[in-house]
Amino acid sequence: MAHPPIPPEKIREFLSLLADIGNVSKCCEALNICRQDLYIKREKNKTLAKQWDVAKKASIARLEDEAWRRAFEGIKKPLFYKGEQVKDKDGNPYFERVYSDTLMMHRLNAERPDKYHYRQQVDANVNGEITVKVVKFADKEGGEK
Repeated sequence: MAHPPIPPEKIREFLSLLADIGNVSKCCEALNICRQDLYIKREKNKTLAKQWDVAKKASIARLEDEAWRRAFEGIKKPLFYKGEQVKDKDGNPYFERVYSDTLMMHRLNAERPDKYHYRQQVDANVNGEITVKVVKFADKEGGEK
């Protein structure tokens, strides 16, 4: 069954939404656009492909900003004790700030791979035995440190 053509205003809405959430399927679902038709349109239209890539990069930048915030500023999580949220002396809910060490390490790995990138090398022989060699650091030329 052929779908009606996607109007230009829907394409603009899609690109805007893609920049915000970065998920093509969710964008198409929200705008009631056929995902496959949109990919076909992208394949045929270089301008759309470039705009799509720019929108996707914007969504990735937002994701990176959020990862940075969670790693370094943390998030507020309610504190519970015996199933009840802890409250201060005035009866206000108490929150603790939680940081993400995992996100921080991923940022370090992305920004300073020469120092924080972990590499694994796996060698296997025909007998099915596997030798795993864990190398802590790799220099820019791929050598071991």
